[in-house]
Amino acid sequence: MAERLVSTQQPSRIGAFALVVLIFVGLGPLVGSLALWTAASVSKLVAANGNIGSPGPVGYLAALWLILFFGYVVGIGYALIAGILVATAGIWGRRNNFLVPAVAALAASALGSYAVTLYFKPMHEGNLIGVFPICLIATFVCWYFTRGIVRKTWQSA
Repeated sequence: MAERLVSTQQPSRIGAFALVVLIFVGLGPLVGSLALWTAASVSKLVAANGNIGSPGPVGYLAALWLILFFGYVVGIGYALIAGILVATAGIWGRRNNFLVPAVAALAASALGSYAVTLYFKPMHEGNLIGVFPICLIATFVCWYFTRGIVRKTWQSA
């Protein structure tokens, strides 16, 4: 009976590509925003010697919502680039080791930072160093969740 419930149909390459990119676009900005919020909160707490201080817990939650909102506004481009690169390397290049998300995060950070610098010239110059760790964390988490989808396409080829 359990054999009937498990699907043996292999995903098409285009469908798998779209699903991988969709997972990156949906999950990547969320993970990146949470990583940024955690780093900022810990940094503020360490600087204040563990005292929550003036913003209080409500301030930290308000910052979380603000970072989540802007994380999707800004981070969707980074996630799209990283998702396309990981999906292309995994599905058509049959490369799915840990170097793929590292290279995709570096490329997404560089291309995304260049695009942001063009759009917001006076405000953001040289933000690659700040964006790369966040992009790297988000790319590795999304890659972890999409490895099975990519590997199933290898069996159908």
